[in-house]
Amino acid sequence: MAVAPLQAIDPRRYGDAALARHLLTLRGEQWIGGEETGDPYALLLRGREPASVFPRLWELPDVHRSTTGAWVTARQATASAALADPRLGPGPAGQALVVVPGLLDRDAPPPVPGPDPAWVARRCRVARRCRELVDAAGAGETEVLSALARPLARDCVRELLGLTPQEAEAAPEGLVDARLCPPPLRAARALVAAVDAVRGRLTGPGELALWALGVDTAVRVMAHALALRLEAGAPLADPAAAVDEVLRLEPPVRFETRVARAPLTLGGAGIEAGEQLVIAVQAAGRDPRVHVEPDAFRPGRQTRGNAPRPPWGAAVDAYVPMARLLAVALLAELDRAFPRSRPVEPLVRRCRAPVTGGPVRLRAVLSR
Repeated sequence: MAVAPLQAIDPRRYGDAALARHLLTLRGEQWIGGEETGDPYALLLRGREPASVFPRLWELPDVHRSTTGAWVTARQATASAALADPRLGPGPAGQALVVVPGLLDRDAPPPVPGPDPAWVARRCRVARRCRELVDAAGAGETEVLSALARPLARDCVRELLGLTPQEAEAAPEGLVDARLCPPPLRAARALVAAVDAVRGRLTGPGELALWALGVDTAVRVMAHALALRLEAGAPLADPAAAVDEVLRLEPPVRFETRVARAPLTLGGAGIEAGEQLVIAVQAAGRDPRVHVEPDAFRPGRQTRGNAPRPPWGAAVDAYVPMARLLAVALLAELDRAFPRSRPVEPLVRRCRAPVTGGPVRLRAVLSR
């Protein structure tokens, strides 16, 4: 018997007591589901290290039922088929929080107006801004996310949308995670307040989506690229190939959700209309059936044709080209100015960020 999926809510319609009760109930169910049953998907939602859980996912059938009530797949071929199947579409089922309805739907408007000459000109200035930021960071120990990744992402979106520096800096982090993992009450209210503060200011097609999701996506891609480059300990022969490999190992989202619009069979499982399918994107990108040494950082493997691009859904797909552009430019400038850079500590991640692995801090020694 199918378990009814948890429905999304709009926090604006609830007082603090009711909203806190809702968020705490969801979090408690995820915690119990993981700890008492060992369900891999529930364990990932409660923050367990993904690498320790993926083998359990791969041991289960290609499409299996989680204790959360959702169907789950972690195989690349099945994930790709699911994301391309018109019978599976976006929907609120299973989302713990919807702060900005419509932003995470497949039918959301495009992130920027058409690719006019002004947009192209702004893209060409990315490398110059990278050089400025890297030079400003200087040699020595640096928190590279605050010094490099966040300013670059915010500056890019600020120029595209004509924002003030303060408006660009207010772009939230955590909206995507809130779809599947309930944030604490204060964090939920902060996400709502941040979006409401600029809602009337950003009224063009896709502008609010670009601000609310584009900055966060770009920061995550750059953070993961910087972390893997620093761990590698040597300049990269091809920054573009390196970022493609980063997107396999640390995709823009670790999970993508779909709801069945009609009954279907996928991976041997019969999914009824209205049921939720969770696509474990990061696990699919490391599927040992597809990838040789799936956990190794091997830039260039995509160009050799032995590993297709891992699937991810439309929730952030529109912002990945911008994020990739920024990450490639940043890695190239870092290697030019500080080729002997090394990490001081592993990448520190935000709590309750199972969907994005939200990075918080990355300290490194920038050395020539």
